[in-house]
Amino acid sequence: MSVFFRSAEQRSLDWGDVYGGFTHDGLSFYGRSDAALRIVPVYAAVSLIADQFAVLPMSTFQSGSAPDADAAQIATPDFLANPDPRITVLDWRYQLAVSLKLRGNAYGMIGRDFLGRSAFIRWIHPDHVVVDESGDVPVYRIGGREETLAHHGGNILHIREFVQPGTIKGLSPIAQFRDVYETAHAATGYGRNWFKNSSRPSGILRNVKGTLKPGQATEAKELFMDSTRKSEPAVLDVNWEWQKLTISPDEAQFLQTIKATATQIAAIFRVSPEDIGGEAGNSRTYSNREMDQDVFNVRTLLPLTTRVELALKALLAPGQFVKFNMDVLNRPSLMDRSKAYSENLRNGSQTLPEVRKKENRPPLTPQQIADWQAWYATFKSESESTSTSSSSVQK
Repeated sequence: MSVFFRSAEQRSLDWGDVYGGFTHDGLSFYGRSDAALRIVPVYAAVSLIADQFAVLPMSTFQSGSAPDADAAQIATPDFLANPDPRITVLDWRYQLAVSLKLRGNAYGMIGRDFLGRSAFIRWIHPDHVVVDESGDVPVYRIGGREETLAHHGGNILHIREFVQPGTIKGLSPIAQFRDVYETAHAATGYGRNWFKNSSRPSGILRNVKGTLKPGQATEAKELFMDSTRKSEPAVLDVNWEWQKLTISPDEAQFLQTIKATATQIAAIFRVSPEDIGGEAGNSRTYSNREMDQDVFNVRTLLPLTTRVELALKALLAPGQFVKFNMDVLNRPSLMDRSKAYSENLRNGSQTLPEVRKKENRPPLTPQQIADWQAWYATFKSESESTSTSSSSVQK
């Protein structure tokens, strides 16, 4: 397998390409990302973050020459607009986010053109990278090749999640909260093993009178099972009694344990518990859900986008930087947008062409503007006349 992620068609990615393609062999659970994805809340949290990050629009800016000058938007360099020609930019960002959230590190190999400029960035599978931190400058070993960071003159872009003192390697949210994650894995394994391998009988067929002779218990069980297997009524005489076993309160609590663990995993990945199968801390209303995206942007996406922005800035020309636009994820209703646009037009913070552009509408032609002004003048005079009449009647 190549040290790079294999290409994907459109949005479809092979999980083995992203996470390593290992099978769980009973070794260290935390070194096997595919084992981590067997827990539904973890998969839900990682895919939610990666998907939302992948669709964010990104723009490039050039800082003004004067300290108080505004930054101007410029064309995004080709190596960021199309960072890996083998896959889409959506897949590229998805790989980046998944690598950070499940491994804590994203290692990118920078390809150069004949002038030495950045031509592409290809994510390397974290398992194929060994970082030597013994010297003043870290050395990255990929197969038999040694590289250094781009700002040290090398070809490696290294983005980290959580970094502890004394190392430049990152930790994933899972590694940061290993004890909680271990609880989730143990709970999931417990449930699977209990339902698959439990020695508890499904019920008790009891002889309530007398003692059975050798062989009678087996014969009675076989006759009873044969009857129920054929979905026929089971007829018992006065000597027999059937009692179904139910799950004890402690065992029923297992399902609640899974739900609680999903809530804990939501806290680890900074997502809403109900989005990954957990429980919210209080009652949910429309206003709560309306604010969820704002909270998600601040506590989950903002740290991720800031890490990526700072890392990519090191590859750009002096004074250039990139910014992700998270506002597109929290689009108000049509009525709320109309009210905001009206206020912005009234106070001059936006122009009519800017408003129409946000709504994906073309600028008005001169004839359309003239028609609109004529209609608005008539409508406004009628409205004011009606309002004046109403005021007079009330007085």
